[in-house]
Amino acid sequence: MEIKKILRKAAFKSRIWLIRAWERTKENLIFIGRKTGKATKKVAFFVKKTLLTLIKGLGLVLDDLLLLGGIASVFYGVFQIYEPAGYIVLGLSLFCLAYLVAHKRATDRR
Repeated sequence: MEIKKILRKAAFKSRIWLIRAWERTKENLIFIGRKTGKATKKVAFFVKKTLLTLIKGLGLVLDDLLLLGGIASVFYGVFQIYEPAGYIVLGLSLFCLAYLVAHKRATDRR
């Protein structure tokens, strides 16, 4: 009979220990969750700020990138028709691009 009592006490104590351990674990997870939430907000803010900066910077060179893409497309199309004509078109396009860059620099100095 005494063995049963000892086993019941041990089982009861182990249940209490398990419940307390679970409570401690839950509190720690809640604490970690709060810290993680704050860190996530900071990272999201940083990413947003970085993307907005990149978009502003890309807006400054977007017209130039589109111009280069257009030149490449026209060059490739003409090159497929006749090779020497493709090189002539590429040279003329780069000449025009150099003129546009020089004109832009001259107007920026004023």
